[in-house]
Amino acid sequence: MTSNNVHRRDGIGVVVIGGDYQGLGIVRSLGRHGIPVRVIDDERSIACYSRYTTVAQRVPSLLAAARDYATWPEQSGAHDAIWT
Repeated sequence: MTSNNVHRRDGIGVVVIGGDYQGLGIVRSLGRHGIPVRVIDDERSIACYSRYTTVAQRVPSLLAAARDYATWPEQSGAHDAIWT
């Protein structure tokens, strides 16, 4: 098992939108393989507290983020140092 504190050096990372129990399953599955996971949600969710979550980010509205999807990664900070 790998630690979620060790980030991959190849720039690979995953953004999980929504952190309910389905999102938690995705976070756990990817995190166990050493893939950094960022959880984006508009409410408090269980996946944000997983040991495999590298970054948890709260946004005002997931629907608004989906509408602005073309520019959303730059606005949300998804291209920060975790992914490089």
